[in-house]
Amino acid sequence: NTVGAISFLEEGLKVLSDKPELYFQCAAYCFRESQLKRGMTLMENGLLLDYDKHYILFDIFADLKDIPLVRDLINQYRK
Repeated sequence: NTVGAISFLEEGLKVLSDKPELYFQCAAYCFRESQLKRGMTLMENGLLLDYDKHYILFDIFADLKDIPLVRDLINQYRK
């Protein structure tokens, strides 16, 4: 259940806000639930913490690579 996963991950972020993995995981589930604004915010936070871990998004849902907004944001943070 993706809504439950989002809730669980958001609780984890309250305690572990320095973990980019949690941001990317939560962002992936938000995208799946069409919560694009929330997903983009979470993804941006993850990219700020550790750009190289953005692959986590695609490990969870490979089709996120096909979303232009996702690709554009990743490219903005590319070093």
